[in-house]
Amino acid sequence: MDINYLQIGADIKNLEPVAFSLLLLGGFFVYSLSRGCKWLIGIAVILHVSIPVSLAIMQYKIWALPGHGLTNMFLPPHQPITYWLLYSWTNFTLDHVLALLFAFGVAIICFALAKYRENIFLPQEPYLIVLCSLIIGWPRAIFLIPMVLVLAALSLAVEKIWNREARMVIGLWALFVSIFIMAFGSNLISVLHLGALRIGQ
Repeated sequence: MDINYLQIGADIKNLEPVAFSLLLLGGFFVYSLSRGCKWLIGIAVILHVSIPVSLAIMQYKIWALPGHGLTNMFLPPHQPITYWLLYSWTNFTLDHVLALLFAFGVAIICFALAKYRENIFLPQEPYLIVLCSLIIGWPRAIFLIPMVLVLAALSLAVEKIWNREARMVIGLWALFVSIFIMAFGSNLISVLHLGALRIGQ
């Protein structure tokens, strides 16, 4: 039976936003139960690693198909294997690596704030924000922290008018902002002329 590697690669790309949307739904669920989401972060990291690896393998298989003389020229012995590696790095891998690095930076910021400003987060919220960053991905995740902090601060200011004991609710805003960014983040990138940040998209 012939395997349609091109279709498999397309299916992986189509299922990627579905998988991350399900993770966000899981984030809503565990946050509503006041539970931690470390295991969801683990799944998100696995997705960011497995998706580019799978796409790179599919690309190699497509180029190596017999009877495709033109694409065969991209592989050894006609080209060094580094040609395929560089192509895969640029088109499939780099944006996922940047997403992981950005989420790591978000984690450093959140846990530093949690350590030095003890009342700013609920215990599960730093993990939730890191999860949201991983779900949104690069480059849309750059909007997450600014939008969450602005909206959380505004809502706290309004709530303190009638409740002096109100605290900043960051986790819920992180979830809602994530939905907004997943839906309209690409438009924001275009409007703000940040298209240079798009890699392999």
